[in-house]
Amino acid sequence: MGKIAWLVLGVGAIVVSVACGASEHAARSKKTRPAGWPDQLRLGMAGVNDAEAALERNAPVARRIQDATGIPTKFFTLTSYSSVVEAMRAKRIDGMQVGVFSYILAVEQARAEAVAVYISSYGEPAVYDPLLRPDYYSVICVKKGNGIRSLADLKGRTFNFVEPASTSGHLVPRNELIRAGLVPDKDVKTRFAGDHAASIISLWNGKADAAAASEPSLRLLGRRQIEYCGFPDHEIGRARTAVEIKAVFDACPDGRIAAIHYSFPIPGTPFALRADLPADLKAAIKASLLATPGDAEFIRAAKRWYVDPSVEKGLPNLDAYYDEMRAMARLLDLDLHGLD
Repeated sequence: MGKIAWLVLGVGAIVVSVACGASEHAARSKKTRPAGWPDQLRLGMAGVNDAEAALERNAPVARRIQDATGIPTKFFTLTSYSSVVEAMRAKRIDGMQVGVFSYILAVEQARAEAVAVYISSYGEPAVYDPLLRPDYYSVICVKKGNGIRSLADLKGRTFNFVEPASTSGHLVPRNELIRAGLVPDKDVKTRFAGDHAASIISLWNGKADAAAASEPSLRLLGRRQIEYCGFPDHEIGRARTAVEIKAVFDACPDGRIAAIHYSFPIPGTPFALRADLPADLKAAIKASLLATPGDAEFIRAAKRWYVDPSVEKGLPNLDAYYDEMRAMARLLDLDLHGLD
């Protein structure tokens, strides 16, 4: 037999050997998996604007779960949040990373179960910061000196929301006004500014008497475009008492932006699984995610880590973390389809 023939035969043998080895490895992996575990894990998210970028951002999460479970894991993008919920209901996906309202809908319609909440890091490089919290806040603020010191003083005044679908810029502050006994659009002259920055800049320029925005947006603008009286510790994501808010307001000079009200803590984005997956599989996935605060390499790649705030908040489970949002949805009679 010629040298070329021997070479071809040798290469063919290597290919067959590698293929057989891979097949045997897959077979062994499948045999060693606990009973009832699936052959693959499919995770869903909405990726309407840039599906490729969304998949790239979440690839480290899929790899981590795959490494922890031994199950091939992949994210898929769907056209909307509601389509992600429907995919879980139909058992076409096993897990999801969606906004708060979509998660609440998924609990009702697809038996979703939250296992972790993610915290984003915007540092370069991204590093773990124990001061960052999963919660964030909607802030109602005024330009000090215009006669408004509390929510009750907003009656008859002009008020900026952000845009209709914004959680911290519309839905939560609307809820706060109602709880304070005000009827938005009747007792308060409301309008939509378009985004968080526009809401505050309009207030700063005297185009409105009060405005709502997320706390991070307010702090960012306070560094660049407006004069803002923040808290002395310069932290965000912390619960603030009425006494603390009043102390900062009273010390703030007239003409600067100051908060008069902080909302309840708005819960962060959950990672959820189908409740009917095996309990030991769900526990393994949850454990792998909750170990991320100690994984610097993962944080640099994923620009996030995962936590379960239910323990420190004294809640019976992580799902209870979202009860305030459920109550708000009922108060505002929200249609959860299409939110987030």
